[in-house]
Amino acid sequence: MAITIDGTGTISGVSVGGLPDGIVDTDMLASAAVTSAKVGTLGTSNLPTGSLLQVKYSQVADITFSNTLTNNSYIHTGLSITPSSTSSKIVAICSFGTEKNYGGGGVTSGTGYWYADIYMNTTKLSRFGNAIGHYSPSLSRQHVAGSIWHTPGTTSAVTYSIQAYDCSSTHLYTVLIYNPTILLMEIAG
Repeated sequence: MAITIDGTGTISGVSVGGLPDGIVDTDMLASAAVTSAKVGTLGTSNLPTGSLLQVKYSQVADITFSNTLTNNSYIHTGLSITPSSTSSKIVAICSFGTEKNYGGGGVTSGTGYWYADIYMNTTKLSRFGNAIGHYSPSLSRQHVAGSIWHTPGTTSAVTYSIQAYDCSSTHLYTVLIYNPTILLMEIAG
């Protein structure tokens, strides 16, 4: 069929895929003419390396440890994310506040100190914060934050958590942990 243009400017005789590549560019498209329904699902495979694919955020309620803060005590029980590709990177940003001697109980044995660790499932990935509560005065407050860049290497759900590590497990603490927060971002790898 021949291509024709009638008196109103309507073109007929063009079949799907009949125009040469590059003939229609973004300047020729009407504003908002290309909708998600017309394009279909882009999918993460079409996005360039470094693209932000998904974001997860969780802040949990304050926790009081009354002489029970020990190795592997959960500061934040975890936030799950399902990577869309085995090459995806996860940026985990974790933070919390802490108050030693909360409620007047304080350190009941020694002066002690502890660290916080970022875990993926049951694997410790990184320590953050430094000697929390180390020789600090009673009623001291600290903000602790850290981040990691991690490749889980799976498309199954993984859970990132914050756990305590007590450098000397003989020390017992009364500690308030407030606003424990985890932010996870999946980045195309």
